[in-house]
Amino acid sequence: STLVTIPIEEPLDPSPSSTVVTTLDATTTATIAEIQAVDPVSFPRILLANSIDTDADQLTDEEESIFKTNPDVWDTDTDGYNDGLEITNLYNPGGFAPVRLIDSGLVSEYVSPVWQYRVYYPQTWQVGTVDTEGRQVLMSTLSGDFVEVRVFDRIPSESFQNWFARTIEGEAFQDIQVFTNRFDVSVSLRKDGLVAYVLAPQQVMVLIYHPGITGAVPYRHVMRMMIESFRPTANTIDIPTQQVLPTPPLATSTVSSS
Repeated sequence: STLVTIPIEEPLDPSPSSTVVTTLDATTTATIAEIQAVDPVSFPRILLANSIDTDADQLTDEEESIFKTNPDVWDTDTDGYNDGLEITNLYNPGGFAPVRLIDSGLVSEYVSPVWQYRVYYPQTWQVGTVDTEGRQVLMSTLSGDFVEVRVFDRIPSESFQNWFARTIEGEAFQDIQVFTNRFDVSVSLRKDGLVAYVLAPQQVMVLIYHPGITGAVPYRHVMRMMIESFRPTANTIDIPTQQVLPTPPLATSTVSSS
């Protein structure tokens, strides 16, 4: 199976409708219970800058720490794929055995006991359920950044566009693009990759990245990993074995004598 990369568009001048009413207050506490829940739902501003990526491998330096990759080397395991691309495709960037990210010990899988959705998250992050119905789950870093998973009801047979217009305020539907994730699940993704919507028969699951106090986004690629792994219910799709890219020949070997 060939690794693929799905670009995230970042328009230079978002329209006023692309910006949002509010952003959650940042928290620097280590206890997820101390993160204040916000209802109704709140969205981050669009087009926040990424944190530093020293080796230009599509992982920020903070993400390199999470995935135990070398922040100065773009391809830690020298398999021909940059570290960020491997994370996006749910492979372990640090070695060939185990290959799949879920088998690496770097991430865990959260399964909602109420709604049965499944999502990978970094093992070093904290997870907490805000409400007794499990409609709001927070996956948090110590820095104040966290990903919120919200579950909303949807009228059976209601289209996503109608649900969006009825439910979501301060967001523009034209900022949404649709793609299929690694588990063959259709995802409606905001252009900057910080908000994702997944439809279930009678619900919509929404993943929202809330940045901390810096204004930058240190875990945008972690968010993408979570979106790529998200399933509204169990399915039988398996991540295939990773193909090793051939080593490019040396330039001197391509010169022939006549």
